[in-house]
Amino acid sequence: MDRKIAKLILLVIFFTVFSPIVSEGVGYVKEIDGDFYGLYMEVEGKKIISNKQPFIYDDEIWVPLWDLAKGLNLSIEIDKVNKIANLDSKGRLKSDSKDIQSFQRGYEIEAKGRIIDGLENEIYLLEKGKEREQASLKNKTTKNIKVYFGDVKVYLDNEKLSFSKEPFFFNDDIYVPIMDIGSYLYITPTLDKKYNKILIDANGILVSKDYPSNLDNLVSIRNGRNHLLDIEIENLEKRKELYKSLNIPYRNISNVKTLENHLNRYMDKVGSLIMDIEIKKSSGNWLDITFSFPSSKVYNWYRLNRKEVEDYIWDIYSAILILYNEDALIKGSVRNPYYSKYSSSSYRDYVKFQSKGKDLSFDFSRSNLKKDYRIDSNYFEDILNKNLNKYNNVEFKYSATQRGDTVDLDIMVNSKNFFNWSIYTKLGYLKRLNYEIRRINPDLYIDGNITYTEDYDKNIRFNIHDNRIISVDLLNETEDYINSMYSSFSYGRYIFGLKYSIYEKDIDELGLVVEGNFSIYDDSWIYAGSSGLDRLNARVESAVNYITSLWDRDVFVKINLGQ
Repeated sequence: MDRKIAKLILLVIFFTVFSPIVSEGVGYVKEIDGDFYGLYMEVEGKKIISNKQPFIYDDEIWVPLWDLAKGLNLSIEIDKVNKIANLDSKGRLKSDSKDIQSFQRGYEIEAKGRIIDGLENEIYLLEKGKEREQASLKNKTTKNIKVYFGDVKVYLDNEKLSFSKEPFFFNDDIYVPIMDIGSYLYITPTLDKKYNKILIDANGILVSKDYPSNLDNLVSIRNGRNHLLDIEIENLEKRKELYKSLNIPYRNISNVKTLENHLNRYMDKVGSLIMDIEIKKSSGNWLDITFSFPSSKVYNWYRLNRKEVEDYIWDIYSAILILYNEDALIKGSVRNPYYSKYSSSSYRDYVKFQSKGKDLSFDFSRSNLKKDYRIDSNYFEDILNKNLNKYNNVEFKYSATQRGDTVDLDIMVNSKNFFNWSIYTKLGYLKRLNYEIRRINPDLYIDGNITYTEDYDKNIRFNIHDNRIISVDLLNETEDYINSMYSSFSYGRYIFGLKYSIYEKDIDELGLVVEGNFSIYDDSWIYAGSSGLDRLNARVESAVNYITSLWDRDVFVKINLGQ
C-alpha cells in the first residue's frame, strides 16, 4: 500500500476515534428493577383513577406524568414518538407571591412533620428501650421492566424542566420523580406508608381546597400551623431532655389511679418537702391535680422558691405526658394546709396552675413564698447568650441591667431581616425567650427592646412578666395585618369597609374595636339584610381567629356601625 495513502487512513481513524462529538443525548432501552406496591396518587383527598402504578426505583418515587397532570387539572400532550411531554398550566403557575408563600409553608409544614416524627422516635427509644415500629409499605413486587432513557424531555409552559434523575418513557407514559416535579408544580407530596398511597397537597394553587377556598386565608392558617409546629418541636425536644433528667422507672400506665400511685412513689418530693399527689380525671384529656402536705411541714414550704416549685410541677407534667397520655392537659393547685380542701376561700390554694397548649401558666399570688428579684446581671446575660444566641438563622446578643424589680433587657440582632419576619416567627422567638428567662428566675419583670443598630429606625419593644408576653409594636403589626386582610366585605354590587383597632384590655384579654364606614340606615346595608350581617360576622370572626392564634388570649369584640 502506498505510504501516503496509509498515513491518510491513519489520520482519518485518529480523528474519528479521538475527536469530540457535540450532540444531544441519544435514547436507549434499559432494563431496571422497579418495586411495585400497588401505590396510587391522591390529590386533596381525591384518588386519581388509573391503570398505571407509581413505583420505586433508585430510591425515588416515579409517577406517570399523564395521570399526575390530570389529577392537578393540568393540560398535557405527550409525543410518544419523540418522547416529549408538554404541560400547560394556563398561567396558574406564575410566580405570584401568595402562591409561593402557600407552597413554601406547605413544604415547611411537611418537613417539620418529619422532624417531629424523628423526635417522637427518639423519645420512644428513651421510654421503651427499643426503637418504635415504623409503618412500612406492604405487598412489594419487584418487576424487571424495560424503559426508554436518554432523550426524554418534559416542558412546563414552554420551559424545559431539569431533574436530578432523568425521566424515562414506560407504559405509553413519561415517568418522573415526584419530589423533583413537585417543586415546579408547587405541590407537596407525602408517601403514606400505612395505606400505600401518595398524598398530594396542591397548596391551593393548581387545585382549590374545599376549606379554606381563599388563598389568603390558607396562607394565614398555614402561618399559624407553621408556628404551632415550631412550638411542638421545641416542646418535644424539651420533653426528651426532661425525660433524661427525671430518672424514674417507666411503666405503661393506662389509668389515673396507677398514675397517681406511681408519681407518689417516685416523684413526691420537692426540696425537703414531701407532697401527697391526688389526681382526678376531668373532661376530655384534662386531669385535676392537687398537691398537699400537713401544716406541721409548712416550714419546709417556706424554704422553697418559686423556681423550685415550677420546676417540680413541670417534672410532674412531663412524667404524665411520658407515662400516661402525651395529649394530657392539667390544672390544679398546691393547697394551703390551713384550709380544708372543701373551703371556698380565695386563700385556700398557695399556687394554681393550668395547661395552655403544652405550656403551663402559674398563679403564685397566694403562695407566701418570698419573691427574689435579685439577679446577677452578668450571669443572666451569659445564660441567654449561651442558650439563645441564635434563632431562625439570626444571631442575638443580650445586655441586662437591674432596675428595682425590673430587668431592662437590650437585645441586638445581627440582621435587619429579623424585622421582616412574620408576626408568628417574632412571637415564637419571644416565647422561647420567655421560657429561658423563667428557667433563670420566673419572678422577674422584663422590660425589653430589640434593635439592629442605634441609628436603625426599627425596633420592637416588649414586656415579659408572670409567663405573659405583651408588645405594643407587635400588637400594632397585628392590627396592620388584619386591616390589610379583613378590611372589607361585599354583598351584591356594594362593598363595605371595616377598620380594626386592638388594645390590651387586661392581662388575659385583648380588646378589638371594629368600625364600619357605613350606617345601618344606608340603603346598601338595608339591601344586604341578614346576608350582609352574616358576612360582617364571618369577616370579623376570621380576624379574631387570627388574633387568638397569635396571642393566645381571649378577644373582647365591639362593633361600631354608624347610626
